Amino acid sequence: MRRLLFAVGVLLAAAPAYANVRFPTTQTISFRKGTTSDLVLGSTPGLLLSKDDGKHFYWVCDNAIFGDNSDLYDPDYKIAADGTIYANTPAGVRISRDGGCTFDIAQVENITPQKWVDAIALGPNDEVWIGQTEGGKPNDVFLSTDGGQHWASKGLLSPTTWWKSIRVAASNPQRVYLSGYEVTQVAPDGGTAGPRARVLRTDDQGGKWTELPTTDITLSTSSPMVFVMAVSPTDPDLLFLISQAASPPMGDKLYRSTDGGMTWSFMLDSKSPIRAVVFLQDGSVVAASQMGSWQAPTATGTFAELAGQPQLECLGQREDGAIFGCGANWDPDFLALGESGPSPVGPWTKVFRFSEMAGPLSCPAGTVQHDVCELQLWPSVKEQFGIAEVDGAPMPDAQVPPMKKPTGCCDSSAGGLETFVIVVIAVGIGGLLFRRGKKKKKACCQ
Repeated sequence: MRRLLFAVGVLLAAAPAYANVRFPTTQTISFRKGTTSDLVLGSTPGLLLSKDDGKHFYWVCDNAIFGDNSDLYDPDYKIAADGTIYANTPAGVRISRDGGCTFDIAQVENITPQKWVDAIALGPNDEVWIGQTEGGKPNDVFLSTDGGQHWASKGLLSPTTWWKSIRVAASNPQRVYLSGYEVTQVAPDGGTAGPRARVLRTDDQGGKWTELPTTDITLSTSSPMVFVMAVSPTDPDLLFLISQAASPPMGDKLYRSTDGGMTWSFMLDSKSPIRAVVFLQDGSVVAASQMGSWQAPTATGTFAELAGQPQLECLGQREDGAIFGCGANWDPDFLALGESGPSPVGPWTKVFRFSEMAGPLSCPAGTVQHDVCELQLWPSVKEQFGIAEVDGAPMPDAQVPPMKKPTGCCDSSAGGLETFVIVVIAVGIGGLLFRRGKKKKKACCQ
């Protein structure tokens, strides 16, 4: 059954017009193991790379990553210990082995390389897991243990399931958790069956899968979908998942399992989507969202809401213990990327704002990054974000005037109405699905 996209609602607010559908935000962060220098920051304007612990971030436009599909998707970028960067996209997995200058499509055996990949995860030994989410086509889960050179099916080919999240236990790479969304389908009696949420576990790296119960989980009545968010770094049986939109209208419910997903305990309600759940090195756990963050003192403790938190879209802790989060570039946080003090999480200090981009990533002539991103698009990006340079480097933050929200992105005109489009996916017969995390968008300034 073909997946259809359509706009079901348009919210109009008195604000300047924007050419891109969504406001510029940072969304994901990934750290390169074995070093504190490399930060990989996913954002709606494109990929941002730092090789000096956040002192300078260089921009890679979407066109260089996934070409003609550059206005459709925000990847969940991952970086391996050898510097390889992976991006999951609607046109397959894109891989950069040269520090972000070029991205090649992964050649996954026996499948169409353009198939949508929603779920991606790196294991403790940089093994790469992906899950497909293509409407109207069979989807499978694949594993690569050689840096994306070769891929092996994990035996989950399904004509009705979209694979939505994957998490690997750091203490045991044989243990992998997976969630999927089974679309509405015609039942044997001629009626309809589904949609339903699926959670699976393997104890032998995909040789055999166990379907886990969801009876303890409150699910959305219209689109029952769950996402495995985090697995304990020391206990493969301890994990957290969220039930999407189970707290109407758009909030999530957080659940914990201490027995490998056989039973689930309710932890908290959120008013907005939970973007990250992170096991910290001090033994605590943090759940982060735009409208609140919570911390439990131990992995099996009770969550309490944290005061003074940014509007977090991402959260992560590096090997050296540093905690980073994606906040609001403008009011009220004034940090696109911030760093937190030690646990309990906070206070936060700014690491980076869009106005401090150091420039486009410098790449050889003939690459899309050089010919399109740098030569054609960067001047507009620089103007739109008010990026001031001194001898080719961004001005120190103290010298940069306070940034206001932009009056336009790819459109310098003022006035008019800002238009937000809520995209919904029609699934099968009567099923509706809101995509989370990997949002539909038109890239800013492109």
